[in-house]
Formats: sequence, C-alpha cells, structure tokens
Amino acid sequence: MPRRCRTHRKPLPRRTTRGIASDLRVLRRPHRRAHRTHLHPTGRPTMTSPEERLCSRAWRLRNSAWVLWGILSIGLLTFVGFLIIGTRARSKTWLVSAAGWGVYGIGMMIAMSNIDTGTKQHPVHSTANSILSVVMFIGWAGAIVHTLYINRPYLKWKAHQTTTPWYGAPTTPRPATHPASTGTGLTPEVDATLRGYPTNGPSAPAAWSPTPANPAWQPQPPTAHQPWTPLTNTLSSVPTYPQPTAAAATGPVDINSAGLHDLQQLGLDPAAAQAVLTTRARLGRFTAPDQIMTEAAIPPHVYLSIKDRLTTAASPTPSSPTSPGRKLEF
Repeated sequence: MPRRCRTHRKPLPRRTTRGIASDLRVLRRPHRRAHRTHLHPTGRPTMTSPEERLCSRAWRLRNSAWVLWGILSIGLLTFVGFLIIGTRARSKTWLVSAAGWGVYGIGMMIAMSNIDTGTKQHPVHSTANSILSVVMFIGWAGAIVHTLYINRPYLKWKAHQTTTPWYGAPTTPRPATHPASTGTGLTPEVDATLRGYPTNGPSAPAAWSPTPANPAWQPQPPTAHQPWTPLTNTLSSVPTYPQPTAAAATGPVDINSAGLHDLQQLGLDPAAAQAVLTTRARLGRFTAPDQIMTEAAIPPHVYLSIKDRLTTAASPTPSSPTSPGRKLEF
C-alpha cells in the first residue's frame, strides 16, 4: 500500500535502491568539496597554518630528508644533517651535536684507513677489526636514533616558520624616544626638535650628529630688513637679547650675548649654534659654560675644544634708581 505524506496527503512514489544511492551520492558531494584543499597556481596545496603542515605527510617527508645523511653514510656523515638544521634554526644544541658527530666521523675514517681489514678474497680477522666493526654498528644505530629523535622538534620549528625569508620581510622603523627636559613645559616632540634630535627617525643615533637626518623644523636665517627672533616657550615670557656684533676670532666669547655668527666662529656648525641660541632663549641665560653641553646637547669633545674661550658674563642688570632727594637752593 503506497505511503502517504502527513502534510500534503498525497501518495509518495516508491523509491528503488538505485535512486536512494544516487541521492546519497549527491548529498556527499558538498561535504567532499568543503574539505577539498585549495591549490597553489603551481599545483601544490597551500598550507597556511602549522597544523596543516604537520598533518601533511608529503611536507613531513620533504623536510625530513636531512636524516638521510646519517642513515645512508653508516653514521659517518651524520654531522652534515645536524649542521644543516642547526644553521637554519640557529640552535646551539644542534650545532654542538654536529660538532660531536663530526669528531666521530673523522675518527672512524682515520681508524678505517689505519686498521688492516684485508681484501674481499682474503679478509683479515683481528681484534682491532672486530672492535671497529662493533663501534661502527653502534654508531650507525645511534645516528639513526638521534636523527629521528631530533627530527620531531625540528619539524615543529619548521612548521611555525613563514615562507618569507628573514631578509625579505618588511621592516617598520620604530619611533625614536628622546628624553625630554623637565620643567620646560614643551611637548616631547617639540623639545626633541629644539635639542637637535630627528622627530621621525628610525632610532636614536649612537653618536651625535650636528645635522638631523630628517628634521621636521629648520630655522630660518635672519634677513637684513627684519631681525630674526629665536623660538621661545609660549607658556612663559622670556626676554630676548639683541645680537651684538661679531666678536674677535681669537678672543673670549660671552655665550649669554653672542650671536649666531660669533658661535660659528668658535667652530660650531649652524645647527649647533642655533641649538645654543634656542636653549639660551629657553633658559634666559647660561650660568656656567658647561650648560651648552648639558642643555643644548653639544658633544663633549666639541665643548672641550672651545671651553677655554667661553665666558658667562653677568647679564646687564638695570641700574638702581637714585633715591629722590630735595634740591636745596641757596
């Protein structure tokens, strides 16, 4: 009696065994396609995770070829395989193993060349020959066990490595951090610019450079019509001092009143001289000559070469007003 559907109440046709098998085959197709591995344009499956690499038998066999150095050479060339993986992984333990197996291989080669083993038609049976055979067999078995034991951690290390070589990976420079002087009220970027450091360089320079590699701000030289005023802190009012005429090239220079040209005559380059002027404007005046080294970031060797010609004369103080008195008329 034909079956009836509870929803439509229509008789369902009888299904044959062949029809049921074809329906099951259709249902299995999406499942198979979902587990199909994506192929690289070269034809090889692309494996992007360490788990996929370790699950691939072809990948494991391809990266385990280094163990053949010890197996096929009766243990004499085991050090070559350890040298290969030790160099790739930069592992000191594997490099030490390579050195040990290298000593064993060289020693066995020397022993085989010195001990008379005879020929194939007339072999020589001696105690030394027997000991050499036993040692070679034990070394061969030890090489096989050692390489297979190390192959497991090597495959794990290899699976976590990217396909891009270390020298081809893009490098992103990190922003340099410069110590900001306390009590200035300036942001670290502005303070680093005033002290002569590059604001967007890859790292802090090991040696001081008078000219920044990529300065974000360059001081403009003074013009003939309008005198140049150094950059000052906007949070505190700092008096500006007029630049006097150029001092003598051999006489002492007062760093509290020297101009850009005077500082350049001492041997400072324009960037270092400008740093001294900017620091003086920020501090108000220098109290000691060594402040151009500690505050203006002048290198010590440059400061030592010019410290004998630096002076810090007292800044001009306003004359005290005379006490008012009565003018006597006789």
